[in-house]
Amino acid sequence: MNDKRIRFVIKVDGIQKTVIAVRQVKNSDNGELFDLNIHTTSGGRAYKASTVGDLVATIDEASFRECDQHISVHCNTKSDSTNTIKRSLIFGDKSIDSHVQITTGIKKDNLFVPALFMVCGDLSRDRYTVPADCDDEIIDIGELWPSRDQLRLMVVVSQKDKEFTFHEEHPSNLKTIKLRNFSLIFIWSFLNVPSHPQAINFFIGTTRDQGPMRGLDWWEIYNLYTDINMTHATAYFDAYPSTS
Repeated sequence: MNDKRIRFVIKVDGIQKTVIAVRQVKNSDNGELFDLNIHTTSGGRAYKASTVGDLVATIDEASFRECDQHISVHCNTKSDSTNTIKRSLIFGDKSIDSHVQITTGIKKDNLFVPALFMVCGDLSRDRYTVPADCDDEIIDIGELWPSRDQLRLMVVVSQKDKEFTFHEEHPSNLKTIKLRNFSLIFIWSFLNVPSHPQAINFFIGTTRDQGPMRGLDWWEIYNLYTDINMTHATAYFDAYPSTS
């Protein structure tokens, strides 16, 4: 389990496409602990906007910068109460834009912490195709038709033995993966409108003034998922009223 590598995939026209990949990495301070790296597919592009509406309406790829993204979840061996979750955007010119969430949610609260909410882009593109020599553990989450569907997902982290309550009435799917030092909860659903060319990502950061983010119970995670989902869907239908 120490070197477990996981790839969440979805079929597009019968071809497996990468949604995210998860890697366990030895902690630099304690080789018996493993941090997590959550990767989106390389070769992407990024665009910043002040509102969700601007993100949704901006589809000209000339406005995007070449960028790779990953989320890292750190054990924080020097703290008894907090973990650090960091989003890193690495641009083509090697500059890095980082955002950090400090949270008591895993160690102290023994609850759940959202690491990423993503509305996936057009996964039919070649760069998402799973490599032929891939030896990762494959988690298949179904099929997608980008011409008519959007895939949205949330990645949630908790202590390894913390069980997430599956709510049958929530309109989403759920998969839990137990890793060396964490559990990773993967929640996903579909919206029946065409996919954006590019993904739209939501990351909850913290500041020194705010202090650490508390943990969320399972039902609060579902509520947060619904809130972000509806915020994006509302912005989408405002930008493209003919699809509503």
